[in-house]
Formats: sequence, C-alpha cells, structure tokens
Amino acid sequence: VDAGATFTTSSPVILHSGNQLQTFIPHIAYDSFGRFVVMWTSQIADLGKGTDFDLFSAFSVNNGQTWSSISLINSGATQD
Repeated sequence: VDAGATFTTSSPVILHSGNQLQTFIPHIAYDSFGRFVVMWTSQIADLGKGTDFDLFSAFSVNNGQTWSSISLINSGATQD
C-alpha cells in the first residue's frame, strides 16, 4: 500500500494458536484497497490419531487492523 513505509513488527498479530505442532509455508496477498489474505499450513496434533496437515486462511479488509475468523481450506480436514 505504501511500499512498506508504515510496516512494523512491534505489534504482531497472532492469527492461529492452539494444538498445531508447527505452522509453515505462509502466503500473503494484498491489494491497493487495504485487503489482505493470509494462507498457511499447520501440522495439527490429531488427538490420538497422530498428526495431520491442514490449510488455513484469514483475511482483513482494513489494512490488517482487524482479521476474520480462521477458515479451514482443505476438504476433509474435519474427517481425518
């Protein structure tokens, strides 16, 4: 939006926490209207079934000031 002039890491936003073992492969997309979409993969501890990899996303429509609820992207994520 402003070529990174106002980007700061002093107030990081945690979009996902819980039972993930590791989170990786983040992808961030944005446009000139202040909309951001973030997607990532998390390895989840699957309660007695081992581990599972799932895809998640969240979005912001106000330059990252607030974020949507997290959405599962991959089909079958709740069955495995």
